[in-house]
Amino acid sequence: MTALLIYLGIGLLGGILAGLLGLGGGLIVVPLLAIYFAKLGFPSEVLMHVAVGSSLASMITTTSFSTWTHVQHKMDIWPVYKLMAGGVIIGSLLGSLMADMVHSVVLSVAFGGFAIVFSLQSFFVEWKAREGEPYEKVTQGCSVLIGIVSALLGIGAGTVGLPFLTSYQKVTIHRAVAIAAALSLTVSVFGALSYLVTGLNQEGLPDWTTGYLYWPAVLGVSLGSPLTAWGSAKLAHKLPVIVLRRIFSFVLLIIGMRMLFF
Repeated sequence: MTALLIYLGIGLLGGILAGLLGLGGGLIVVPLLAIYFAKLGFPSEVLMHVAVGSSLASMITTTSFSTWTHVQHKMDIWPVYKLMAGGVIIGSLLGSLMADMVHSVVLSVAFGGFAIVFSLQSFFVEWKAREGEPYEKVTQGCSVLIGIVSALLGIGAGTVGLPFLTSYQKVTIHRAVAIAAALSLTVSVFGALSYLVTGLNQEGLPDWTTGYLYWPAVLGVSLGSPLTAWGSAKLAHKLPVIVLRRIFSFVLLIIGMRMLFF
């Protein structure tokens, strides 16, 4: 029962981040799961893999609620989403395969370093719209990269996608959050399936695990995250742009530092 409450709490925190920034919640869920799994004695070789896979699986419900809420606010997300979805799917599959080839420590350091870099970039660099119209091939190529990073680290598409959407696609931050939520849903579905398959032959996994998906965590986080994802998504449409960016930067910095010294 204690474990379920912990997973529910992690889900509640992840839902807040997912709704506000379209990140899928993985930036909160992955490190918290990794810390708790370490306390449970999960093998270090697969600890981060299980945390990432479980995060992606639990993000399906979070991102579904977040996307639905943004759509209810009449956000026009589908033209850009359709252009990017194929690349994100390919990237999600590639990222999951890449993760299966590296040690958990590598994933942890990569996660922390990535979060810190994007935190500083978000805080100091304004996402200004570039000149000219976006090129379709560039968009599709960047979509693959977004999918790879998102699935490799178990995070939503907003971490990489928000700067790209606001600067290159030249959409408003609120619309970018809505698009990122839909892309995060795509990442979570295909990423979770990939982590399930790639982990099937892995030895030393804990009980209640299929592939790299640890079902108690998936269930608990999935139940908790929608409770806050809906409300925080509604709040995102009321907050000023600068507030959303500062929240984004602060959360990334704290989590990145924690994962570097995990």
